[in-house]
Amino acid sequence: MNNHQTIVTEKIDTIAKYEMIAKEKFSGDLLYIPNSNNTYMLCISHNKPTNENPFPSFSFFIYDLKTEEIIYEDSHENGNVNWKNNEQIMIHTFPGQIRNENDQPIVYIYDIKKKKKYIDEIIKDK
Repeated sequence: MNNHQTIVTEKIDTIAKYEMIAKEKFSGDLLYIPNSNNTYMLCISHNKPTNENPFPSFSFFIYDLKTEEIIYEDSHENGNVNWKNNEQIMIHTFPGQIRNENDQPIVYIYDIKKKKKYIDEIIKDK
């Protein structure tokens, strides 16, 4: 039974670590989204829109639950981020005011294993 208690305690400690880091780094509403196999946690902060800033920024980091460290972080104006699969996130950025047909949302993919960020050409061409 002690082994079970230790495992539960370690899991709570890990959860507390990424939550504590997010609360220290970010202001705004916090959201925690694990990938489907629970190896990474996506920690996101969305600032609320105001009259002065109707297109608020969002910030995020990916936390490795095994090594207990941040492996990637970024921030953007006006957009969102979510898991594409277990090892990739999809970052959507939107123009503040669309002035012409070239002002389209940009979709970036960040690959955790390759440690590379690229524009998702498939979505861009649609």
